[in-house]
Amino acid sequence: MATAMTAPAAGAMVEGRSSSSRDDATARLHKDNAIEHWAKIKSLMDKKQVVLFLDYDGTLSPIVDQPDKAFMKEGMRPVLAQAASVFTTAIVTGRSKDKVYNFVGLDDVFYAGSHGLEIQGPLDRPVKCQMAEDMRPMLEATTDALHSFLAHIPGYEIEDNKFSLSVHYRQVRSPPHVEELHKIVHEYVATAPEIVVKAGKKVLELRPKVDWNKGSAVNWILDALDLGSRSDVFPIYLGDDITDEDAFVAMETRACGGMGILVKEKFDPERPPETNASFSLRNPDEVQTFLATLVSHAATVTPAKAPTATAAGDTS
Repeated sequence: MATAMTAPAAGAMVEGRSSSSRDDATARLHKDNAIEHWAKIKSLMDKKQVVLFLDYDGTLSPIVDQPDKAFMKEGMRPVLAQAASVFTTAIVTGRSKDKVYNFVGLDDVFYAGSHGLEIQGPLDRPVKCQMAEDMRPMLEATTDALHSFLAHIPGYEIEDNKFSLSVHYRQVRSPPHVEELHKIVHEYVATAPEIVVKAGKKVLELRPKVDWNKGSAVNWILDALDLGSRSDVFPIYLGDDITDEDAFVAMETRACGGMGILVKEKFDPERPPETNASFSLRNPDEVQTFLATLVSHAATVTPAKAPTATAAGDTS
C-alpha cells in the first residue's frame, strides 16, 4: 500500500537546508548593481561622512598576466584623485605598500599593504601600523624554499609583498603543473605552522599566521581617525577577490553601518559567486563610473573628509 506524501511545512528542512537558509544563500549569490541602484545607495549614506576603501588588482586595475604590469586603467587615476580630495580614501591590497604606491602615485591616500599588515597614512595624517615586522626572515626563507621546489614548473612567479608572499600561476599553462604547484605550496605550508595559505584569483597568498586581515585593517584605520564608532560615518569597501570578504564582513557587521561592493563579472570562473558584499560592480570600468558618481554627489554628503589624525595611531 502506497504511503501518501505530504508537503513539508514552511521552514522545514529539505535535504538538510531550510527555506530560510536557501534565502540566505540566494542573497549571498545575487547582488544589485551599485550603479543601477544608485538611489538606494544615496539614501544609505545620506548626511553621512563617506570613507572609501578600495582593493587594487581587479578593482582599480584590470587583472593581467604579469603582476608588475598591473597599471591602473586609463582615466582611473584622475577620478581616484578627485575622490581622495573629497573623501578619506585608503587602498587595501595584498601587494606591498610601496609597490601599490608606485602604481597609484597619490600622496593623500592611506596605503594598507600585505593584506593590511602594513599601513601608512598620508603626510597630514601620520598614522602607521606594522603587524608582522619580525616575520621577514621567515618569509625570505619561504621564498627561497618555494623557488627551489617550484623551479621545474614553467610560468610560476613569487611576488614578495614584504609581509606576505603571492605565488602567481596565471602563466602556468599546464593543468597538471597547476595542480602540482598547489600540492607543493600546501605541503610546504603544512610544515610551517607560522604560515597560512589562502587562494585568490590564479594566486596562492601566504601570510603570517596572525589574527589580522583586510577587515582588521579597515577597522584599524577608522579607529585611528576616531571614526570607528561614529554613527555619522559610512565606510564603503570595493574589492574583487576572496581576500576582500573579510573587509565585506567588517562593513556588514559594523554597528553604525557600512557597505561592501563586490567587483565581479557575472560569469567570472575565478571568483566564487558567494559574497558578504551588499552590492556589485562588473569591472574596473564600472568602479570608475561609481567613483565619479560618488564625487559628483559629494556636495550632499557632509562632512566629506575626516579631520587630521594625530600620531597616536602609530603602532610600529
